[in-house]
Amino acid sequence: MSFKTEIEAIVGDIDSPDYTTQAGLFLTEGVKFVTKALMNIPEMMERLTSTSTLNNSSPTLDTSNVLRVLSVIRNDSSRNREAIRVPASKKDDYLDTNSIYYTSKLDPKYYIENDILNVIPTPSATETASVKKIEPDSNVAVTDISIDNLPSELERGVVLYASKELLRLFLNSKNATLVGLQLDDISAPSVISVGDISIGNLPSPPAYNKVSLTLDYTGPGSLGVDDYLTEEDVELAGIALSKHQQALSKHSNDIQDELNEFNAQLADFQADVSKIVEQGGLDGQEEGLKIQNYQSQVESYAQQVNEAVQKYQLSYQEVVQDYNWYAQQYQLCFQDLATFISQYIPTQTQEMSNEVAANDRSN
Repeated sequence: MSFKTEIEAIVGDIDSPDYTTQAGLFLTEGVKFVTKALMNIPEMMERLTSTSTLNNSSPTLDTSNVLRVLSVIRNDSSRNREAIRVPASKKDDYLDTNSIYYTSKLDPKYYIENDILNVIPTPSATETASVKKIEPDSNVAVTDISIDNLPSELERGVVLYASKELLRLFLNSKNATLVGLQLDDISAPSVISVGDISIGNLPSPPAYNKVSLTLDYTGPGSLGVDDYLTEEDVELAGIALSKHQQALSKHSNDIQDELNEFNAQLADFQADVSKIVEQGGLDGQEEGLKIQNYQSQVESYAQQVNEAVQKYQLSYQEVVQDYNWYAQQYQLCFQDLATFISQYIPTQTQEMSNEVAANDRSN
């Protein structure tokens, strides 16, 4: 079963829209996350270790993705000797045959400069060097079914991490959709003018006032969800998401309240117009026809407003439903990941520190 299939079992389809690229990036981050979380546990350290051989064709090692170098061994043609790490700033002393620090194959050294590991003396075809290291696989694809340098039993943690990050991405996307939802612009009919009669001026029809929506995802100081998700504090993230869901519910109620107020004002407006018509005794006359036509325009305007609000509410409810589902899945996914990691961590270690940075993308 591919990692894509496992991820989709948690978050749903990622093909439309296409989130496969992001899923691949999150899988790679997940490998690093799981490896960092467990590499200090003695029982797991050896299982996470891989070995690279340095020789005349590949005398150095790129360590840009290496989390830890465990040991460097150089062969002197008769036996293996452990190399000691030295500062890169002193490399010339160990290479200079005239220096008291000059090192031979009987006392090998190594240094790392610009993420490149170098062994002194330089390995050759017959005198090779072996580097034991913890290096997470940095080329994980959604179509893969296994991960290099990672025990298969840990792959579930990688899937959970990638799923969690995708759900966070979906939440941000749904938030942007919610904020971007707009009520259709509908213009009220212009107030008409009537002839020189003593019934007074016709009133203007009421206007529907759009209700704005703002969700803070950044903080600080106002329960920004991003802050808590980045810190992997599932409890505070849950509180923040709950606050947002309350805001979404309030926004929906405000929309309906505003519509109810609009309809009430419209009823008063129509009553005032009818009263004016009655007072003026304009039935059948030219001015009366103008007012009646104006009334028809107002009724059409009211119908358009109600239809636009209903359309907005339907769109809003669909997005909120998705948003709430993703929020729930995010919390469940994080809890599953925390439980998965904790089963490998000794009790004493958990008591000292029960969290691992979630979005640590650095070496």
